[in-house]
Amino acid sequence: MPIDKETTSKTSPPSEAVNDFHRNSDVDARKESQHHTLGNRPGNASPGDHVHDGQNGIALLDGVSFTLSRTANVASILDQICDALEKIGAVNNTTA
Repeated sequence: MPIDKETTSKTSPPSEAVNDFHRNSDVDARKESQHHTLGNRPGNASPGDHVHDGQNGIALLDGVSFTLSRTANVASILDQICDALEKIGAVNNTTA
């Protein structure tokens, strides 16, 4: 939101007022919230050291399973792997 320089005070509000605003600010309530805590829930911000292993971040392939026998139909398994990778951003340029 642009700041209206004609109606905005040139001095900062007292620190007590700023603390009151922060104390009452929404945290993690929704993605548009002013503040976010670190974590792996939908309203959280991700910590800088997350690695998508399911420990300190959501595992990238959480909920993905591959079916069929490895010896019976390698092409089908490869298709499943490619489909799973596409869902997390990979580009599938394989050909039949």
